[in-house]
Order: sequence, then structure tokens, then C-alpha cells
Amino acid sequence: MTIYVMLGLFKGERFEYARALIDVNISVSVIIETIADALKCSEEVDKYFHIYVPITGFVKTNRVCTIDKAIIDGSLVELKTVFHVVNNNALKPLYCEAILGRDIFLWWQLIYDEMLQRVKSLIAKLDSY
Repeated sequence: MTIYVMLGLFKGERFEYARALIDVNISVSVIIETIADALKCSEEVDKYFHIYVPITGFVKTNRVCTIDKAIIDGSLVELKTVFHVVNNNALKPLYCEAILGRDIFLWWQLIYDEMLQRVKSLIAKLDSY
């Protein structure tokens, strides 16, 4: 099942939003460099990572972005979270700017409510933003 959600990302006083694909078959979460640059959260790490992205294949990156909190489907998640930063073209075929992989799915304790057809976080504050 393919699930897309609107994702709001906060870093300090800065805010950006992205259309995010949730895919628990991907081990790590990613955002495109345009969003990381706008949040001013992009930083290089010592090691390159090869991340599998559906349709695109493996993408190489050595940049990460740490956000302070996020809004997912109307719920505020107040946990520092790390995304790997990939070039803008890597996610174009998927029509999104971010992928929430297994790492964030578990970190934010996400569930999919089939009745309401929306993603919820078990640790989020509802409508508190």
C-alpha cells in the first residue's frame, strides 16, 4: 500500500512542508536538499551512505538534517529526528519531497488507521500546534 501524507518540519523558528511517502521497506528516512537548505539544517557527515529509493535505485549521500519537531497528518511530534538529505531528482519519480522509512515509522510510533484512512502517531499531541 502506498501512503502519502503532508509533513511539516520545524528547525528552530524555520518551517517547511513536504509531501511524504511512507514506506517501511526503506530502512532510513530522506528529504530533498531544497527542504534541508530552506531549514538550514543540512550538515555533512564523515561517511557516505547508499540509500535505496524505489524506482530511482541507490542514492549516495553524506548529508543529514536534524529537525526539532514535525506535524504529520494533524498531529505534532516533538522529537528531534534525523533525515538523510538526497538530491532533488532522487524523489521526483515518486512525486514527493520526503520518505518516511522504517526508522521514523518506529521512532514516531506511527500507525495507519484504516477506518479514518490517515496516519497517526501514538506519541503525538493532537491539534496542539
